Amino acid sequence: MVGRFTCYLRHDLFVLGFVYFGRFDIARPTLIFAAMIVLAIVMRWNLRRKLWFWMTMTFVVAIHASLIMSISWATTGWFPTIIYAPFGIGDLYGMLWVLSVVGKRVERANVSEG
Repeated sequence: MVGRFTCYLRHDLFVLGFVYFGRFDIARPTLIFAAMIVLAIVMRWNLRRKLWFWMTMTFVVAIHASLIMSISWATTGWFPTIIYAPFGIGDLYGMLWVLSVVGKRVERANVSEG
C-alpha cells in the first residue's frame, strides 16, 4: 500500500512540474520515455563501469529530449496508456540495439588494438 502511494506521489509531483511550466502536453511522453531509458539502464547495468555505455546513454537521452520538444503532442483527447505502450517497447528495443551495436564496435576496436 505504501509503495503504491509513493509511486502515485512521484507521478503527481512529476506531472505538476510540467503543469507549472505550462507544458502539460509533454508530461506523458516524457514519463514513458524516461521509464524506458531507466529500464534500458537497469537491463544493461553490468556495463555501468564502461565509459562508452554512459556516453551512449547520454546521446540517447539527448535525442529523446529533442524529439519530445519538437513533436506536437495531442492534448485534445484522452488516450489510454495501452496506445503508447508499443511505442515505449519499440523505443526500449531500439535503445538495447544501439547499446549492442556500440558495444560490439568498441570491443572489436579494443581487441584489434591490444
